[in-house]
Amino acid sequence: MVKRNFGNEDFITFLALPKESWAKCRWININGLSWDVIQAVGAEKGLHRLALEDIMNTGNRTKADWYSNHAFIIVTLQKLVHIVDDDASSADTSTTLTPKSSGKLRSLIHNFTRGRKVMGHMNDLEKRSHYLGKQGMDGTLDEKGKSVVRTLQRYHASGNEARTEFMEEHSSLASYDLAISAEQVSIFLTSDNTVISFFEISAEDVERPIITRLSNPGTILRESCDASLIVQAIIDAIIDLAIPLTAVYNDVLGDLELDVLTKPNVKQCKALYICISEINKMLRFLAPIDNLVNVLRDHKSPLSQEKAIRELENPASGVIVTPMTHTYLGDVLDHCIIITEALAQQKQSAENLISLIFNTISATQNESIRQLAIVTIIFLPLTFITGFFGQNFPEEGFPDVRHGI
Repeated sequence: MVKRNFGNEDFITFLALPKESWAKCRWININGLSWDVIQAVGAEKGLHRLALEDIMNTGNRTKADWYSNHAFIIVTLQKLVHIVDDDASSADTSTTLTPKSSGKLRSLIHNFTRGRKVMGHMNDLEKRSHYLGKQGMDGTLDEKGKSVVRTLQRYHASGNEARTEFMEEHSSLASYDLAISAEQVSIFLTSDNTVISFFEISAEDVERPIITRLSNPGTILRESCDASLIVQAIIDAIIDLAIPLTAVYNDVLGDLELDVLTKPNVKQCKALYICISEINKMLRFLAPIDNLVNVLRDHKSPLSQEKAIRELENPASGVIVTPMTHTYLGDVLDHCIIITEALAQQKQSAENLISLIFNTISATQNESIRQLAIVTIIFLPLTFITGFFGQNFPEEGFPDVRHGI
């Protein structure tokens, strides 16, 4: 396996070179959206213009399109990030996810084959945590042209900027100094056994576990030299990044549930509504992945695994999803279903808490009204008698009042 890092110009130059004879499979992992690179890759690999347009338009839905010589996949990546002050002097630069410049896009080319010795090693970038500067929550590019993380509230958001800012400020995770970032990931699976992936900013997060597997001789991912299995690994890594979201929302709802059970208040409904809104948006991006995985599984090659492997490098065979990839996509589907079911359960729990708040407050009000009714039943006759007979009537006009009792 050989791993190479390039800037934009060097990558475009390298792309024009013929592929090495020993390289049976290639993974081009591009971090950042730069039109010159996208155009060069599209021209070299014969990618469809509609697919290239969808890469630049980051408001697409999760889907899989099939063309004559490649398949095009779009999926949404969601991950948990820490919110830090941009000017905090105590920030450790070695653990801060530094955004990549759009002018210095890093393209990672992975050529691997059976039995070839691993070259290079994993660098310190693999140990980085995810951090989000407070000034970097408003889009994919900041004022200096650097790629920044986009929050869940701003991803596929409406044009109402005031609402977006309010939802960010009052996010369920804001009190924990956490946020959810979201970005579009575009993946090409070509007929010449090549995978091309485009990330807005999180390429390293997905690349890290896959490179670890490719660096170890004997792993199925490395030994198979199967581009469709690389696509499965990318989607699986994207799903794995969403797993911590269910855990953190469990904690958020646990805290809210304790407050509701001990001191129910109408103000808690606002926090629960925001939580439900965020869960709905996460489900909106995660749920379609189930259908995406099923579509990929439906395109399984009718050939056996051995014959499919031999046909991988034959462009005339078209895009091949091997039987092995079909099997491992089932595991990805299981993970996705687990996450979506967990989020759906959390959404239902939040809705139940809102109902509990109103039922508790309503029951308290009913009890107060019942007590007031008892007091009224007791004292209303006394009030009437006192009001009627206790008035100071003159004796001349009402002699019966004085002598009638």
